[in-house]
Amino acid sequence: MGAVSSAKRSLIRAAPRGLVTAMARAIVLDAADGGLAVACALRRRGVPVTVVAVPGYRWVTRARGIDGRIATTRAEWLAELDDLASLGRGVLIPASDRAVEFVARERNRIPPDLYSFEGPSSAHLELTDKASLYRLAAQAGVRAPAVQRLSSRAELDAVAARAAYPSLLKPVLSHQYRDLFGIRRNILVTIRTTSGPPPFQRLTRDSSGS
Repeated sequence: MGAVSSAKRSLIRAAPRGLVTAMARAIVLDAADGGLAVACALRRRGVPVTVVAVPGYRWVTRARGIDGRIATTRAEWLAELDDLASLGRGVLIPASDRAVEFVARERNRIPPDLYSFEGPSSAHLELTDKASLYRLAAQAGVRAPAVQRLSSRAELDAVAARAAYPSLLKPVLSHQYRDLFGIRRNILVTIRTTSGPPPFQRLTRDSSGS
């Protein structure tokens, strides 16, 4: 969900030019690298495109032929969508988990002339939540790693004392983790000791993975 799906890219490549030219404005929400690629592909086919990005990806809004806007808070995103709806019909393309959650939760506050696949009754919220995603996988008979959801440091210490290694400590919602700790990739490495809880060593990788 964090990147625009290959299925959406396939639809962009396969759509006839005449059909796409008549389409409503494409609005790429929370555009980053993958969102910009989709926006540029649509623009080349004559589709009017707006990208809405957070300040950390301001450069995405400066692409040639694309209407770029900056918004940070949910209120700012809603204000931008209200303004875009005044220009005519549009199709929302969430380009991140955060944008998917936003559209699904705020669908009733988004102008009806801006269409979306995501909504309150769609499966997107359950699929972006790792805990419910693994539960659904188990119900469908899909193999998945053993998972335990933690909500306190006490629960973490208790699990760490008996956990098999290597283990991964992952946020339930990745985009909320990034909102708290930034877009840099923080890796927490645990080292098993003979007594007491394992200490944590933090390794940081930038967003390019270097």
